[in-house]
Amino acid sequence: MNTVRNIVVTMALAATALSGTAQARGNGDRDGMQRDNTRVEQRAERRASRDRAGNDGYDRVDRRQDRQRARLIQGRRSGELTRGEFRRLEKQQKKIAHMERRFSWDGHLSGKERRRLERAQDRASRHIAHAKHNDVYRGSGRRYAHSYGSRHQGYRDF
Repeated sequence: MNTVRNIVVTMALAATALSGTAQARGNGDRDGMQRDNTRVEQRAERRASRDRAGNDGYDRVDRRQDRQRARLIQGRRSGELTRGEFRRLEKQQKKIAHMERRFSWDGHLSGKERRRLERAQDRASRHIAHAKHNDVYRGSGRRYAHSYGSRHQGYRDF
């Protein structure tokens, strides 16, 4: 009887784990836009728990991460960012989030740790701005929006 019960419990745990990994995967969304709400909710939960325990400056870092993530999504949807640029910048955001988690293991964010996080966020913000405003064109298949061919395309008709 115990064997049957153990098998049932094991199967239930395996089914729960599999459904959790499918949800965490974001249903196969290529750019991770589906998973954005989950990340924002997780940060909100961390923020709420920190507020109960005493805020050590994490909320400023979290709010800035949220804003930068929104800028990336907006840039990808509007076409200002290519898929490769979006992935590279998203990877940089993940590294900053990992750095924040590493710093929060002791439950306190020191001044030195906060400055390192802010410097990394400053660098990421500059990279986002540069990528969104570079001359790479994402429309007709030409590499640059201001290349010779695109500027003088109208003259080919004559």
